Amino acid sequence: MNFYANSSTTSVRNLGVVGGVNLDWKNRYIVEGTYRYDGSSLFGAGNRWAPFGRISGVWIASEEPWWEVPGLSEFRVRASLGTAGNTPNFTAQYETYSCSASGCSLGQAGNSQLKPETTTEAEMGVDFTLFNRLGFELTHARSTTVDQILNVPTPSTLGFSTQWKNAGTLANRTWEAAFTLPVVTTADLQWDMRFAYDRTISAITELNMPEYFTNAGLGSGNGSFFLISDRRDKSNGYAVNRIGNIWGRKFYRSCSELPASVQASCGPTGDYQVNDRGYVVWVGAGNTWRDGITKNLWQTKLPAAGSPWNYPLFFGHPIVDRPLRGEAGEGTGRLQVIGNTLPDFRLGWTNNITWGKLTAYVLFDGTFGHEINNQAEGWGIFDFNASSMDQGPQKGGVTVENAKPVGYSWRVGGAEGVGTGGLYDILGPNSYNVETGSYVKIREASLSYKLGSIAGAGDWTVSFIGRNLFTFTNYTGMDPEIGVSGGPSGSGFINQIDAFGFPTLRTFTLAVSTRF
Repeated sequence: MNFYANSSTTSVRNLGVVGGVNLDWKNRYIVEGTYRYDGSSLFGAGNRWAPFGRISGVWIASEEPWWEVPGLSEFRVRASLGTAGNTPNFTAQYETYSCSASGCSLGQAGNSQLKPETTTEAEMGVDFTLFNRLGFELTHARSTTVDQILNVPTPSTLGFSTQWKNAGTLANRTWEAAFTLPVVTTADLQWDMRFAYDRTISAITELNMPEYFTNAGLGSGNGSFFLISDRRDKSNGYAVNRIGNIWGRKFYRSCSELPASVQASCGPTGDYQVNDRGYVVWVGAGNTWRDGITKNLWQTKLPAAGSPWNYPLFFGHPIVDRPLRGEAGEGTGRLQVIGNTLPDFRLGWTNNITWGKLTAYVLFDGTFGHEINNQAEGWGIFDFNASSMDQGPQKGGVTVENAKPVGYSWRVGGAEGVGTGGLYDILGPNSYNVETGSYVKIREASLSYKLGSIAGAGDWTVSFIGRNLFTFTNYTGMDPEIGVSGGPSGSGFINQIDAFGFPTLRTFTLAVSTRF
């Protein structure tokens, strides 16, 4: 019998000094400030202490004696400037090794000079009310994170594979807006709505080392998932330095995406045609993508010598975007940005209705414009059990003309390997398995009834609450609200990978509460 035992001990020491002041003059000029000086054993030995602070102010202009703006019953301006820090993880200062009965191998190089990464944020906003009824909030924030802590690759001469360093500068730009509307206000019925919007763009503006690819911390399928770079040029319409860019291979989806020299051969009667699944495929002269079975063409091959890309093509299979014959990188699928894991924007909509002793509440929550690497679909293709490739009668509409062989989805040896080509790509991100993850959820709904006093005691309320009740989405996986924690980024929000994560639970709660 084999036994395995392990143990670990960590000791972290933190010490901080904090001071603050609050000023309120005439109920319309409000200033708050804090200052703190923090020390931590997680900071490098040469940088044990770091200062942080914040100052904010509010001017309630509508409280001024001279304020007479028709319809604008309340108006305030607010601003703040502050700094906050993020500490390195416990092991970042130290060398790590992996040891077994056969010996030890080098892991991560230590860095005793690590500083905390420091974020400075400036925020401005206005809040105002129209006609004592309609409430508006608008906020813009700009933040810069210096000494960004990144797990970077090291020179091979060092022996270690990675090292945590203060290697970059990150910039964030955020807009937030909210609108509150009292729809009905009577003695017996009150109905309030609130709409909320936010959008954030994050990009690396400075990197004090060569750019590098990193992954999402999974054992397979994401070796070239993210590029850490401060380049501001664009790849496939995305700024290269944006945080969350997914790098992978792209399949041609239209004749216009083909190189100019090949486009003339693409069309309904050309050598290249768009098939029923929306992919450009090679069919050969005099054929169509519908002839695979009737003409026994599914194993027909266009040799590399006859291919514009100097790479063999198989009848009816999707074609990877790659350099043409004679171009740099010939024969290898281009790595390009095929999506971004961070949303373009988010929306929220709440309704709160009170009628007598009955109160109803519902929250709709939506995230739009982000992409998810559906690795679960990739595994399904690999194991020949993905429903998207089902050719059985239950699929409906599958005929001799549009049926696809096994090789259509399964690629032996990866995108640049042997075989007939296909969509599997050894779980690597590509334009097939990277999907739009936009969704709207009924995040919460509740119904409460105020019972009042029972037997002369308390003020009782009974409530029925449901959470994550329904999801509206075109994403083909189980749940678009997905992500893998860990990895170099340490964030499941950035690592938008569907790797069989457990979907968000739908829950129902019956609650009884009182107060005395």
